[in-house]
Amino acid sequence: MLAGSISTTSSAQLPAPRIDVDEPSDIIVTAQRRSERQIDVPAAITSLSGKGFDAADLGDTKAVIRYTPGFSGFAENNFVDGIAIRGIVSNDYGLGGDPSIGIFRDGVHQGRTGSVITTAYDLERVEALRGPQVFLFGRNAISGALAIVTKAPDPDAAEGYVTIRAGNRHRFEVQGAYNAALGDGWALRAAVDRETERG
Repeated sequence: MLAGSISTTSSAQLPAPRIDVDEPSDIIVTAQRRSERQIDVPAAITSLSGKGFDAADLGDTKAVIRYTPGFSGFAENNFVDGIAIRGIVSNDYGLGGDPSIGIFRDGVHQGRTGSVITTAYDLERVEALRGPQVFLFGRNAISGALAIVTKAPDPDAAEGYVTIRAGNRHRFEVQGAYNAALGDGWALRAAVDRETERG
């Protein structure tokens, strides 16, 4: 389990931004298919909240690799073939190949390379588990698992946000979400992300 400020450096990449994370006793995770404090989970797990992603301006969910001991293979692209956990990595780059790491979004297995990593927006947290997770996560989690948890609709709140950014090469990005409380315990949450760039 990991607590405090996390910072990693390697010769192949720029230093990762420094992030202050919550104490393990305050972090609720669902790595064992139930909500529990991270400090009570008998597994090698690192979690990063959506607020942490926003604070460090991390581009996509794969950025958690830079903060997780035992993970390697971070690259500025969408592919996960090169991600290794404790030295176990897939060398299959074909469209029909599955990565050696199990990646799950809201409990649903994301089985194809190049499409499983998405922009980090409207996230609750990302949980990175090291070591075989076949018992809890099933196939393709022999080296570990990456569980992406998006923010769930809240029946007790009506709120939203919009973030707009612009940059060089005509880069334009807009992200936003709105949570609508419908009453009687029902809620609807919609989130959107749009990015454009010209070379």
